[in-house]
This record gives sequence, structure tokens and C-alpha cells, in this order.
Amino acid sequence: MLGIDLGCGSKKRPGFVGLDYVAAEGVDRVYDVSKDRLPFDDGTVDEVFSSHFLEHIENAPSVLQDIVRVGKPGARRDLDPYQKSNIAFLPGHVRYFNEVVWSHFCLEYPEMWFRDIEGMLRLDRFHYVVSKRTEETLG
Repeated sequence: MLGIDLGCGSKKRPGFVGLDYVAAEGVDRVYDVSKDRLPFDDGTVDEVFSSHFLEHIENAPSVLQDIVRVGKPGARRDLDPYQKSNIAFLPGHVRYFNEVVWSHFCLEYPEMWFRDIEGMLRLDRFHYVVSKRTEETLG
């Protein structure tokens, strides 16, 4: 199985190939995916994982297209971010993702975003994570 962790930093997912534009422990390939296509052939990747990466790059739609390009048919793509709080506006974040954005890419206009690519993103679910303090407050 070939799994890639985009923007992994020092917290690469076990068993995955870690790509980041900065060298760190756990980074297997120093590579700037915001400037170049992913270094994998079409249809060769089983799973793509990314956490707290896409909101930091200007060309997230192009990177999403490339994620689809390298994925095998039925490949799993576990993509975070979801920002529905003021955290989205912290310095370093250049793009905001919420249900509307993901629905736009995956449900409403996939032919616009993935027209030249064999495939698309399928939106299976949103997974919400709340802070322990919020959880305790809500009971």
C-alpha cells in the first residue's frame, strides 16, 4: 500500500510517505507541492492524508486536483482542514474550508474542478472535533 501524508511536518502518519517543504524528523521527501505536481504517477496512490496543510497554501484547488490525479480508483483521501472558528483567521492561513467549500468541490461542481482528470473527490462525511472544555460545557 502506498499512502502519502502531505505537509506532515514531524507528525507523519505511520506507514505513510511524508512530504513537506521543510526538512524535519519524519519527512521522507522535502518537496513543495504548492509549486510542483506530486511526485507520483497517475493512479498509483492508495491513500492520501493531510492535516492542517491545505489552509496554508494559495493553490489548494490545484493540489486537490493533483491528489485526485495520483489516487488509484477508490483511493481514500482523508483531508483536513475544517475551520469553523476564529482559528481560521490566524496568521499563516490563506484559505478557509467549511462544509460549503467541500460541498462545492465534491457535490455541486466537481466537473468544474476535476474536468481534465479521471476522477473526483467523494464527500463521505464531516468529522467534528471540539475542545475538551467545550465538550464539558455542553455535557
